[in-house]
Amino acid sequence: MSIPSHSSKFKSFLDLTRAHFIIVWPVIFLSGLFMAFEGYGSFDWRITIKAVLISTLGFEAAFILNDIVDIEYDKRDVDWNITKYWRPFGSRPLASGDIGKGSAQFLFAFLLVLVAGLIYTLPTPNRYYLYAIMAYTFSMEYFYQVKKRTQRLPVAQLLGRTDFMMFAAAGYLCYGRPDTALFLYCLFFYTLAEIHLGINDLSDYNNDIERELKTVTTMYGTKGNLRWIIIFTALHVCLSVPFFVYMGGVSLAGFAFGIVMLSYICQRLRRDTSPDEARRVVPLFHLTLLIYMVSIIIGSALAL
Repeated sequence: MSIPSHSSKFKSFLDLTRAHFIIVWPVIFLSGLFMAFEGYGSFDWRITIKAVLISTLGFEAAFILNDIVDIEYDKRDVDWNITKYWRPFGSRPLASGDIGKGSAQFLFAFLLVLVAGLIYTLPTPNRYYLYAIMAYTFSMEYFYQVKKRTQRLPVAQLLGRTDFMMFAAAGYLCYGRPDTALFLYCLFFYTLAEIHLGINDLSDYNNDIERELKTVTTMYGTKGNLRWIIIFTALHVCLSVPFFVYMGGVSLAGFAFGIVMLSYICQRLRRDTSPDEARRVVPLFHLTLLIYMVSIIIGSALAL
């Protein structure tokens, strides 16, 4: 099957950066930041603007790194349904050649420099926390993409998604310090990230077979992937209770909504573990994630 291609460089750039999701990354980041505002002082516009820029540019850089590392593997894709969800015009511009690898590498490096410069403007020791997280998350993104090509156990999945967890933690550490609230937030977010990974792996099952990648689904089958999602959903509920009890108020209401939605997603996948059904529930998961984050932001803002 041929790789979808666009003659427009602008459309290719939007696909490379998954531009239609751009609002999500600062919302995740701000959920942690607003928790820190509540725990360590008051709202700060300058820190907020910097956090929005750091999170947006940093996550876009991670997307570009993902495509650079996987450029040859993405050429093997046979199922474009999930690609059309993640990319506004449904193409993989590096794999198709619409954007050259050198151009993508330059853009990745440019974004890293911008993010590093923005981080430097944060107060100490917060800037050093974020530099450490920046180094860890980009290294772990590379590890995740490469390790799942040869592994026999789901090491890439268990370690790799800590990068998403640390991205969320970085929002908190723009203003706060490592503490109990951050630890509880990380437990909440890590289990959520593993549920996300399971659903994504299931939705991309056909492509991962062609790529010969060792994902949860290709190693353990669709039923094994379902067990992964259910186990991490159960862990998510248990480990998130102390976090949302700590947060209280609006955040607790958001948690209740999230549990209902995650339970509904699990029920749908129990009835149908096909990649098509997984693709249909991906937007429901993203809605759940967004409600979680917004409820945390509102809850912390009201407590300021």
